[in-house]
Amino acid sequence: MATEEAVAVVEAPPAVVEAEPAAVVQPAENAGKVKTVKEPKPKKARNPPTHPPYLEMITEAIVSLKEKNGSSQYAITKFIEEKQKQLPPNFKKLLLVQLKKLVSTSKLVKVKASFKLPAQSKVAKSAAAAPAKKKPAPAPAKAKKTVKPDGQKGPFCQY
Repeated sequence: MATEEAVAVVEAPPAVVEAEPAAVVQPAENAGKVKTVKEPKPKKARNPPTHPPYLEMITEAIVSLKEKNGSSQYAITKFIEEKQKQLPPNFKKLLLVQLKKLVSTSKLVKVKASFKLPAQSKVAKSAAAAPAKKKPAPAPAKAKKTVKPDGQKGPFCQY
């Protein structure tokens, strides 16, 4: 084996490692583990609801039911379910949230466990239909007490 050639080991310069955007390199402690970063999912396009707005459905239910002390949530739900066929599966929860929101904005009035339309809307409708009333004339001014400079009261003073 006299003809062995000396093999020179040449080390290549360290190559620049470009990390992929989906992978993150961890420190030397976790060298065996590679954590992947999830890319955000594209948002799904929402279909517009096939039913009218909740305020409209609720007011229609309360007006149609004509209950003296207001309509309960159960009665409103039952009425809307019979009337509208295309409702979301979580309709009852959405209706409860909408009822609370409408009460907080004073578009509905909650009486015990029932909901009524506010009395202001009835007054506003009747006021718009009735002609405006005239203001009464102001009352005549009362006579003032007159006092003479010497401290005596004059003949026109009122006691």
